[in-house]
Parts: sequence; C-alpha cells; structure tokens
Amino acid sequence: MGTLSRLKDEILEALRQEPGLRGVVITDEFPETGKPQGIGRPVLALGYAQIEVKQAGMGGLLTCEGEGKRCEATLLFTLCAPRKEVSPKLVGLFDVLAEVLLAGEGMPLAVSGLRCEPVGFDRALGCPVLRAYAKTEFWLVGGTETGEGIGEYIVRRAEI
Repeated sequence: MGTLSRLKDEILEALRQEPGLRGVVITDEFPETGKPQGIGRPVLALGYAQIEVKQAGMGGLLTCEGEGKRCEATLLFTLCAPRKEVSPKLVGLFDVLAEVLLAGEGMPLAVSGLRCEPVGFDRALGCPVLRAYAKTEFWLVGGTETGEGIGEYIVRRAEI
C-alpha cells in the first residue's frame, strides 16, 4: 500500500470514530465501474482531487533535508444520501464533516480550508450528491536519489 493510500486510510479511520458520523457509511472512493446501488444510509467517500508539491522561490521545490517535499493536497469528500433524504441530510452531513475537519481533534492532518458544491443529482452514482473539498499540507518523505519509492510520510500539524 502506498503512502497516500495509508494517509487516506488514517483519515477514514479518524472519521469513523466521530460520534456525529455514526450511521454513515465511510469509505474510500467509489470504483469507476461501480456505484452505490440503492443506498439506504448516507455515504461519505474520500478521495484526492489534487496533490501538488509546493514550489519554493526561483522555481525550485520546497524541500527540507531529511524531511522530504512539502505537498499540498485537496481532499475530495463525496457525500451521498438516499433519494428521499436529499438536501437536508446532505447539508447536515457537510456541517458535521466541516466541524470535525476544522476542529482537527483526532485527525491525522490539519485542514486549512473547506468548500462545497451545491447539492445535485449524480446520474453516474444514481443518487443526490454533495462534493466537498478540503485543503491540507504535509511533508512527503521519499526514498534516496537512486530512484527508490516513497518509504514513509511525516505529518506536521500547524495551529493557527
């Protein structure tokens, strides 16, 4: 399992521990070929919308000896609800998610910003959907310069 997959798993596990999200199916991204068939409970799926290595001055990468590269990620939360529970359930679920992410207690990463799209019906998923995007930063520690893969990551939390 890769570093970014492990990081996502840690976030999912932290969300599963939140009392305000009990009764919600918390999962990884939906497979491209599948969709939630006739969901009976709300679903919160987590994926990455974007990951970038932060740039330093003069066009170089922001790196630190022994700490790797500074990365910025946009997490994608896809919130789905049964058809009969549409907007109120999704908006309420987003409110709980925002509170959990922005408070940061028990989360492996600090979130610096959160936004969402309007509730809509996703034909591919077959249910009402609200997509939320959260910004976060972390250090990604790679292997040596000989081309080894990523060995571990270090998450640093910044209090604002």
